[in-house]
Amino acid sequence: MSEENTRSIQYLQENLFQTSNRYEWLSKNFHEAVNIFENCLHGAKTLSLDVFDTLLLRNHLAEAERYHLTSKRIVDHLKEQNKWLFLRNISAESFTLLRAQAMQLTYRARPSIAGCKEGSILDVVANMASTVNGDASLASAFLQTELDFEASQCLQLNPVLMEVMRRFQARGGKTILISDMYLHADHIQGLFDRIDPDLKNCFSELFSSADTIISKRSGLLYPYVENILGIDRRTVFHIGDSLHSDIEKANAAGWNALFFPISKIEILERQNSLNKIIAHYHSKNIDISNWAKI
Repeated sequence: MSEENTRSIQYLQENLFQTSNRYEWLSKNFHEAVNIFENCLHGAKTLSLDVFDTLLLRNHLAEAERYHLTSKRIVDHLKEQNKWLFLRNISAESFTLLRAQAMQLTYRARPSIAGCKEGSILDVVANMASTVNGDASLASAFLQTELDFEASQCLQLNPVLMEVMRRFQARGGKTILISDMYLHADHIQGLFDRIDPDLKNCFSELFSSADTIISKRSGLLYPYVENILGIDRRTVFHIGDSLHSDIEKANAAGWNALFFPISKIEILERQNSLNKIIAHYHSKNIDISNWAKI
């Protein structure tokens, strides 16, 4: 990579880290940012993107507060229905604790592969529904409500990377998406359909650790993808927000990789969100600090 490209990447990363809102900065500096990414892709035949906090930008909410607000949405949804009347008096806090317990169970219960463990949202919603004596239709309602909430309240499509994907595809390149996530690939596709239906036309493959069990953070998902797709690691360029999973592990697998940082202000906002939701539950004599995280 040329010195000019290196300086451009450093400029991009520094601005993303310093800005108060990555989506706003990328929108304001759209053409400049697209050109920087484009210059990085010379010689690449496969563009690989992380999904959450890279292609789909998360907002200021900590994961624990997202769980709580999703649970509140579920409670509100149930109150609007003429079925599942036995759940109408359950609180958002109770649903949040139920979800957290179900999440812990799926990580423990699912079989490991090569030492890797991953959860499944299907297990989570099935366990939640079963615990309250519900059926498969209730589990489906839980899942669809969560996807609706994520798409409408928590995620924004990265406008720069969307344009980079379009241009790369127009030049004959292959774009793939790789995510360490408890959502399966078809659920992530469901988020795409809700956020921008055109996304499905901009990539050829989507891999989620919920399906493969092996993950980016283990380093094993990168050679797995190579073998499945028959791609040459020397011509892959990966972009993601995790230094460990997206950069160190990708580099160790022989992939070129570019760090796409979360801004320090967004990190601080998520920490404040976490502190707020922990305090909220503490006020109700409930300690969630053992599982709540950013």
